[in-house]
Amino acid sequence: MDRPLTASVQQRMNEEWSALEAALAGLREPRMIEVGVVGAWSIKDLLGHIAFWAQQAAKNTELVKAGRQDRVERPDSSNAIDRWNAREQRLRAGRSLAEVSRELEESHQLALAALAGLPEEKLSLDLEGGTFLELYAVDTYDHYREHTDQILAWRKRQQDT
Repeated sequence: MDRPLTASVQQRMNEEWSALEAALAGLREPRMIEVGVVGAWSIKDLLGHIAFWAQQAAKNTELVKAGRQDRVERPDSSNAIDRWNAREQRLRAGRSLAEVSRELEESHQLALAALAGLPEEKLSLDLEGGTFLELYAVDTYDHYREHTDQILAWRKRQQDT
């Protein structure tokens, strides 16, 4: 069965993932744990943050696949987003860069695998806050792009100083 929209989303996932990997290329661990990339966060913090939201996308995708879209978890305000982000940053603070990097890779694979089994029509399902596809994008490939751009800007600032 041809699934053009799903294939397009998978392609976008892989493109943005590759861009994120390219933004990280050549960085050694001391640089990746320096604070100040985005606010007080290091690249390691960002990677854990990205991993959490990709995991959330995978979990929500599985719920939608099962017809349980009423169980999809989304923060209900920007303050709630900030609380979720702070909680997840604290949870990963004591983990090594290698552990967080592994979690990031696994989260990307989970999000892709969950999407692969999703019926195409579920992408346009209306959920609170947008369509399922819009929410999936926010938590995955749009999120990758947002933080890729921040990492690249930080790297440029480092070169300029």
